Amino acid sequence: MSVAIPVPADVTATTSSIVGTRTAVANTGFVTAYVVRSATTDRICWNQRLSGTWAPSNDITTLPSQIATNPESFSLASVNNILSIAYHAPGYLVSSAPTNSLLYGYYNGSTWTHEVVDAGLTYDVGRYCCIADINGFPGIVYFDMTNQYIKYAQYNGLTWDITIIATADIRRPMKIIASPLGYPSIVYTDYSTNPWSIVFGEYDGTTWTLTTINTSTYSDPAAWEDIGYTSIGWWRGRPRIAYQIVYYWPGVTGSASNMFFSHRLSGVWYTNLAETYYSCGNYMDMFISGGVHIVNRTDSAGTGGTTISLYTSPSQSGTAWTGSSIENGQTPSSAFDTSALTIGTVYTGATVYDLRFNAASVVADSSSSSSISSSSSSSSSKSSSSSSRSSLHSSS
Repeated sequence: MSVAIPVPADVTATTSSIVGTRTAVANTGFVTAYVVRSATTDRICWNQRLSGTWAPSNDITTLPSQIATNPESFSLASVNNILSIAYHAPGYLVSSAPTNSLLYGYYNGSTWTHEVVDAGLTYDVGRYCCIADINGFPGIVYFDMTNQYIKYAQYNGLTWDITIIATADIRRPMKIIASPLGYPSIVYTDYSTNPWSIVFGEYDGTTWTLTTINTSTYSDPAAWEDIGYTSIGWWRGRPRIAYQIVYYWPGVTGSASNMFFSHRLSGVWYTNLAETYYSCGNYMDMFISGGVHIVNRTDSAGTGGTTISLYTSPSQSGTAWTGSSIENGQTPSSAFDTSALTIGTVYTGATVYDLRFNAASVVADSSSSSSISSSSSSSSSKSSSSSSRSSLHSSS
């Protein structure tokens, strides 16, 4: 059953719209952030779910037309139980000069504080960013569009350490999650290769290792391929990746879309087909508990309709998939509450100016080994207190 989430009073069909959602799990439960767009201003708003009820919305930040070109370039997570956000901010002033910067914000229980992670004084940084809890500190993967770099920013307790991971062309949000060893691992689509490729990256404490998982190849040479959305998780110490490949034909209305699931075993990657549909796998988030679960948006062939769907495989290898519809909607974002064994999905409903929430229960993992589930924008809640910011930013 889906419920409505309160949106700002000025969000109406004639004055503004909601163009993106991000969802996380914090101390209070599910939290969502989203972009509210009007003719002159974009702003990021947020709501939290308290005792099963969604509280009224509040602003995180107001950005004068700053996310207008790319509403996918922000990310939400709980970092050491502190609600945190990373976002791309075109036009942000640094030393009175407009920049295209990557910013980080955190909520101390009453107010949001923001700081510059990477100031794009002469270049454009921060697009397609994703934030995660990496050993209790924020880690952010993001794109330097000017130099075509994938960058990683890790807070060390005092400052941000910034590393160039690779050269690539990024056009979709990247995903990041901590590995069982506590190091960052990422997945992204690289459009600079021919054919385009899905790449998995992992850090071992010293170096980054990048592995191509799949490419946009199809048996029909006339087809045009689009590798799109991705998601990442770990189970029993092994990475799992879900991703989308869409195929188009010149002069033909519609497309064919495949959603794949890959897992690594003894250093070898194995891939299974999760779903073939008109257009499945959009805005996907994946979670692992008692099986593999993928929330995504599927588009109906020829009707223009879009449906938020949940696909589940009882196998950790990603076989025997079944799908179920949640509700018609757009731009879903999901998080997994490990304590309640609940996947929470936030999305815009039948219009672009309302917001909906759906909770789906899953079963616990039967393995004694720990499992880590991921989404583009969420972290599982932790038992430690978030009353102090000093553990993250001793310089604040």
